[in-house]
Amino acid sequence: MLSSVSSANSLNVSALNTASLLAQVREARKASLATQGIRAFDPATNAVDPTYVKALYKDYVQFFLGDTNAKKVGLVKIEELLNSGFVDRFRYMHPNETGRYSWWSYRFNARKNNAGWRIDYFIISDRIKDKIINADILSEVYGSDHCPVLLEIDI
Repeated sequence: MLSSVSSANSLNVSALNTASLLAQVREARKASLATQGIRAFDPATNAVDPTYVKALYKDYVQFFLGDTNAKKVGLVKIEELLNSGFVDRFRYMHPNETGRYSWWSYRFNARKNNAGWRIDYFIISDRIKDKIINADILSEVYGSDHCPVLLEIDI
């Protein structure tokens, strides 16, 4: 009974209702995209269609982030995202920099020799790329075989 729920719990109920409403909007948008022939999964390429992702969340600012390992975000190839209206925040801010990595093997002194890969990304909607204040790879921070990546954005 809502009248006996504390104000803190009422906020949770309200957030839950908002989440439910957003889920219903997404489902309706999925159905609409399907009628237009835009599918989430393309069996020919065995990947998620970035056009679908962009259309489904067109009213949202979109971020893909984390350890992409093998240059994929889930089943979406990073190159496909970049060709579909998304921006690699680091490359956008530092287009000519080379030798900047976010992962190094523990073997063969890879970090000491800077023999690494850049597999930790922030991929963002191109419509907010001009809001990026700073984007960096914090290679001086140790703690694992990865280092943190930084995105400062003015929203």
